[in-house]
Amino acid sequence: MKYLLLFVLTCCLVHRATAQSPTGDWYGLLDAMGTELAIVLHISKYEDGTLAGTFDSLDQNAYGIDMDRISLDGNQLSWSSDMLQAEYTGTLSELGLRGEFSQAGFDFPLVFSRTPLTRTGLAARPQDPQDFPYEQIPVSFV
Repeated sequence: MKYLLLFVLTCCLVHRATAQSPTGDWYGLLDAMGTELAIVLHISKYEDGTLAGTFDSLDQNAYGIDMDRISLDGNQLSWSSDMLQAEYTGTLSELGLRGEFSQAGFDFPLVFSRTPLTRTGLAARPQDPQDFPYEQIPVSFV
C-alpha cells in the first residue's frame, strides 16, 4: 500500500513539473481598450537552462518580435521587449499562463493557453477553406 501511494504521488509530482514547463507555443487574446489582438509566444530553453523567446502579434502582422529578457522564478514567468517597451508577468499553472501585459503605462490582463486560437481568421487553414467568392459545382470524370 505504501508503494502504491508513493507511486501515485510521484506521478502527480512529475505531471505537475511537466505541466509547468514554459517552453513551447502559447496562445492568447489581448484586449487592449476594446481591440482584440491575437498573441503567440514561442519560448525555448538553451542547454544551459536559460530561456529565450519571440512572440507574434497576428492581427498586426508582426512576427518574430524578440523577448530581450525572459525569466522563470518558481512559477512566475516574466519577459520584456525593448523594441515595444512592453513587459509581461504571469503565473504558470496546469491551466495555462495568467498575468498582466504592460505597455505605454497601461496594464492589460492577458491569459495564454497551449490551445491554438480558433477565432475567425486566426486558425484558418488554407487546406480547409470554408467560403469562396464563387459558386462551387461538383464535377467527376470517368
